[in-house]
Amino acid sequence: HELRTIQDFTVRYALQSAEGVSEVASVGGFVKEYQVDVDPDALRAHRVTLNDVFQAVKKSNEDVGARTIEVNRVEYVIRGLGLIKSKEDVE
Repeated sequence: HELRTIQDFTVRYALQSAEGVSEVASVGGFVKEYQVDVDPDALRAHRVTLNDVFQAVKKSNEDVGARTIEVNRVEYVIRGLGLIKSKEDVE
C-alpha cells in the first residue's frame, strides 16, 4: 500500500508538472481504502443520518482540479488536495 500511496500522491504530481508531460497513469499496486463502520445507536443519539456521514466523508475527500499561474515567466501548478490520508481525517 505504501508504494502505491507514494506513487499516487508524490511521484504522479511531480511527473505531471514536468514540461511536456500531459498524463501520468498509475498502474499496479494496491490502492489504500478505508472502511467507515457506523453505529446506528450513536447516529440516533447525535441526530445524524447515514447520509450526513456519507456527505461528510465525500466532502472531506474532494480533489480540486489544478490551475497554473505564471510568475516571472515561471509556470506553477496549483492544486488543492483534500484527500483522506488517515483514519484520523474522518474521525
